[in-house]
Amino acid sequence: MALPIRAIRRLHYDGDVYDLSVPEDENFISGTGGLCSHNSDADVDGAHIRTLLLTLFHRYLRPMMDAGRIFAAVPPLHRIELTSTRKGQDKYRYTYSDAELNRTLLELERRGQRWKEPVQRYKGLGEMDASQLAETTMDPRRRTLRRIRIEDAAGAAGIFSLLMGTEVAPRRDFIVGGAAELDPSRIDT
Repeated sequence: MALPIRAIRRLHYDGDVYDLSVPEDENFISGTGGLCSHNSDADVDGAHIRTLLLTLFHRYLRPMMDAGRIFAAVPPLHRIELTSTRKGQDKYRYTYSDAELNRTLLELERRGQRWKEPVQRYKGLGEMDASQLAETTMDPRRRTLRRIRIEDAAGAAGIFSLLMGTEVAPRRDFIVGGAAELDPSRIDT
């Protein structure tokens, strides 16, 4: 079920501010100064949602994208709960990829630090409680935002049209043609 967009307005305030608020949906944040940030899951479903949103921004809110004012929030993929932590040490470590998880676990093991098994893998933002989401994705002191930039506008427009357009055959040909480059270990199942 899709939530309706309440309003899209262009305001003047030391830059452009687009109010893209969605009723009862705190995943979509619009801020002053022309900054727009979106939270989506860290898995392939989240990547698909980001692609859909980037298509919207690319096609209809292009000045914001050209100005470098579109950001994607980066939520963690894993939470490692440390056991027997020392005073002042964080009880949790968050990682953002499988490779980072493996490196972090090796580092913890080398230092003799134990953790609770199994390591929690987030399947989506809905699995995080409010405090975890606030700490990892919303707190400006700790969050990671990726600035979305388009260096080659013509190339990006072509890829958006190919992947998000109505023509199925060219999209299928693109996918089949790139299948040989696919690393099966990177597929999130």
